[in-house]
Amino acid sequence: MGGSGIVVLRYPNSYYVNVGTGLTADTTTVGAEKYTRFTSGTGTIAFTTTPPLTVDYLVVAGGGGGGGAVGGGGGAGGFRTGTGLAANTGTAYTITVGAGGTGSGSAGNTRGSNGANSVFSTITSTGGGGGGVYSGSSTT
Repeated sequence: MGGSGIVVLRYPNSYYVNVGTGLTADTTTVGAEKYTRFTSGTGTIAFTTTPPLTVDYLVVAGGGGGGGAVGGGGGAGGFRTGTGLAANTGTAYTITVGAGGTGSGSAGNTRGSNGANSVFSTITSTGGGGGGVYSGSSTT
C-alpha cells in the first residue's frame, strides 16, 4: 500500500483554527509558531483570528500502491508548498488528506492503484501513480 498524504499548516501562535469533523489533526506550538498537522480525512477548517492572516502550507498527496508479482513500486504522491497564503477569518477551507493507493499483492498480476489527491483550499497535490506489473512471458 502506498503511503498516506499529509497537510501541514504553519501560522503565528496567536492565531486559532477550528477543525471540523471528519479530520484527524494535532497542533504543536514551537516558539512563536503553531503547526497543525492533518493526517487523515476530509473536512473543513476555519480561522478565528482577526485579519490580516497568512499561513504557510505543505500539501502531500497519497503514494501509489505497488504492482503485483514482479511489478514496480508505486510513485510518490505529489506535493505543493507555499508561504504567505492569505486566509480570511470565519471562512471554511476544505482539507482532504489523500490515502495511499492499494497494492496488487504478491500473487496479483495487476497494477497498483493510484494514490488519492490531497487538498488545502485551492491547493491540490496529485496522488502518485500505481506501480506497473510484468505480465509477459520470458524466453530463454
